[in-house]
Amino acid sequence: MSVRVRPTLALGLSAVFLFAGVASAADAPKTTAKSATFFLRQEGCGTTAEAGRLEPKDGGDGATGCGTVGGLPLAEAEAQAGADGSETYASVGKGLPIKLDASKKVTGQLAAESWIGFGAGAGSVTFDVTLVGVDTKGKSIDFGSTTVTGSITPGQNVVLVPFTLAIPGGATTPVKSLALNVFQHGANLGFSAKHLSGDAYVVFPTKK
Repeated sequence: MSVRVRPTLALGLSAVFLFAGVASAADAPKTTAKSATFFLRQEGCGTTAEAGRLEPKDGGDGATGCGTVGGLPLAEAEAQAGADGSETYASVGKGLPIKLDASKKVTGQLAAESWIGFGAGAGSVTFDVTLVGVDTKGKSIDFGSTTVTGSITPGQNVVLVPFTLAIPGGATTPVKSLALNVFQHGANLGFSAKHLSGDAYVVFPTKK
């Protein structure tokens, strides 16, 4: 467990968070000779949001659950209405191609944030995750899907949720493109804001 002070993006205030796991981009796994880390990136929000993408460097993108409908962020209203708010983060060529180590697993972390601030929120946040890729021969690679859930702790403004996916045994040709689809939802109050800021990423085990 670790205690860390970081800015509350929704209100520009500071708070103390208590949670387990990797707490910030500074602690995120770095790309090495045996791994490749790609951060989820996206600027803007609502109708002005840029397309999501995977990049080997974090750009400090913040939460994008802005815009309100009756006092609620648009994403919160859509989630409560049962809408599918899934988003795809596609690679843009940076950090690729990579040769996968199929004896290991893909690991990653996703994050959600309280749009109210002050650690206000309750319940849980769930992520449905699907990952696909294309190798340098043009063959599709299906890493499969998983669903992971994180519980919201009182006073916590950001919840971090790790996930793992298997690498297909036949994935021996270098990968030239990737697409991570994420659907964030859950039975929660005030915690539907998407959070990036270097806390959301995916790590691929690699070999020469």
